[in-house]
Amino acid sequence: MPISPMKDELITMKQARELIPHHPAPSTLVRWHTTGYKGVRLETVMVGGRRYTTKEALQEFADACTVAADKEKEGNQ
Repeated sequence: MPISPMKDELITMKQARELIPHHPAPSTLVRWHTTGYKGVRLETVMVGGRRYTTKEALQEFADACTVAADKEKEGNQ
């Protein structure tokens, strides 16, 4: 479901980065949004010229990336 700025608790990309182990570079989060990882893109929303995401979107991204990586691993065996 798309992020709703009026309903969801938005976090900045900097805040999102701090929630992720090993605190990836800001460019990594941008890449996860624009290009994606293993076909999975991080959902974000633009408000007032700044990009935001949610903790739920981070969790969904991590879950989907895990599934994609596991499928890829199974395909290579």
